[in-house]
Amino acid sequence: MRTRLLVCAAAIAGASGAAFAQPILESEPNNTMATANAIVASQYPTGAFAFDGAISPGDVDWITFTLPIETIINASTFGRPNSLSGDSQIILVGPGSTIVAFDDDSGLGLFSAFEATVSAGTYFLGVTGFDDLDLGLSGTNPPRIPTGAHQESFEYKLVVGFNPVPAPGSLALLGAGGAMLLRRRR
Repeated sequence: MRTRLLVCAAAIAGASGAAFAQPILESEPNNTMATANAIVASQYPTGAFAFDGAISPGDVDWITFTLPIETIINASTFGRPNSLSGDSQIILVGPGSTIVAFDDDSGLGLFSAFEATVSAGTYFLGVTGFDDLDLGLSGTNPPRIPTGAHQESFEYKLVVGFNPVPAPGSLALLGAGGAMLLRRRR
């Protein structure tokens, strides 16, 4: 439960810069990774974006983005206009079609949320309906790349925040700079 609250809070906080920006609107076809909606860095100058889409039976919505450095990604889905209308699943797929993160119900109601730290590279984030990831009733099956094998129908807002992980050397420089400023004041 604590993890669920932390992921939701982190996703909301990470996307607060996107709260006042216009959401990016889904553009069909985006049902496969090959036809994913590309999100470019200029669309999230504050480090976050909101994406409005709709899921119908047989539908998967994919977006893609490229990260230049190691980054913490926070992603959450919410129902539109009602946060309780819908049952989403989300999945993050990295280089080589490797499943990096996925979630079923860690967000509000039956919506999804996750946090993942990833290296530089191109990623695909998919939004789909329950049980397209084929997690099984107990949620213990390994996830599969979604194919649209669900009967859900809902509108959603996907909120994604990017938090770059500072390189260890930059932290040392920051500490050294702070020490020099303290010494200078004495």
